[in-house]
Amino acid sequence: MYSPPYKCQTVVPCMRPTYVSGHSVEYAEQWSHLGHIVSADRDDKHDIVNRRDILCSQMNNVLCYFSKCQPVVKQKLLYAYCYSLYGIVL
Repeated sequence: MYSPPYKCQTVVPCMRPTYVSGHSVEYAEQWSHLGHIVSADRDDKHDIVNRRDILCSQMNNVLCYFSKCQPVVKQKLLYAYCYSLYGIVL
């Protein structure tokens, strides 16, 4: 059975468990939501580091697998695989 991930941010967690629709609420300092790290202290440094690491990983993969290609081809591949603007309002 699927259990939805209910999360709650708080300074001091409650001593007794809290339930929503029969599922317990988990208290957390930070958690992943839609691919981003959400922190209880509203600090974005964990999300920024996570996104940077993902970008570096993508760039390394492209440069590793296509190392023998011409620089122009690598540039187009980097743009295609690493330039993730989907979902961003321009």
